[in-house]
Amino acid sequence: MAFPAESAQLAPVRTALRGWLNRCGLNPSMIQKVLVAVGEACDSRHRT
Repeated sequence: MAFPAESAQLAPVRTALRGWLNRCGLNPSMIQKVLVAVGEACDSRHRT
C-alpha cells in the first residue's frame, strides 16, 4: 500500500488501515488505538 506524503491523504490511509485491521480480526478497541497512533505519527511527520 502506498500513499502520497500529503496531509490530505490521512483519511484514505485511516480508511484503508481500518479495513485491513478488521480483516486481521482485531477488536474495535485495538483498531481505534492503532488508528490514533498512526494518525499521531502521520501528523507529527507532516509538522517537521
